[in-house]
Amino acid sequence: MHESPEKELQEFLAALPLWEQKVIQARFSELTGEDAVYWTNCDPSQIEQHKQEYERMIQGIRGEWKKYRQRLEAHNKIMAPFGITFPLPKGTPGRKRETQLAERIWQLRDEGNTVPQMQAILQAEGEHCSKEKIEAYLKTRRRPGKSR
Repeated sequence: MHESPEKELQEFLAALPLWEQKVIQARFSELTGEDAVYWTNCDPSQIEQHKQEYERMIQGIRGEWKKYRQRLEAHNKIMAPFGITFPLPKGTPGRKRETQLAERIWQLRDEGNTVPQMQAILQAEGEHCSKEKIEAYLKTRRRPGKSR
């Protein structure tokens, strides 16, 4: 099973210097003078690449995408008179994927559990799913890297 999106994001950010974390997270008000020096002397394409990866990751984390957009909007509102704004990224349309739930259901199926057993296990883990929902994941979700 894959690690959680939160853990993946935490590991990604931990590998970056603090000033770059602030930049890609749109936490501009937290930048120090020293941070600004690093930012002006860095490779912009690398920052852009890290920012795109950060945006991809946070779209899978409930609430983080909204907070990020709000920080960008606040920055743009303040800095617009000076011509210093950043494009406001659009979210991915459609319902958020429940990939962790799907992977957990597949794992339980691989372990030989029946749908009622899966429902009981998931309920004990704090995930309340109907039998129909579990069956829908087993029928319609396409498992990456697994053929029928």
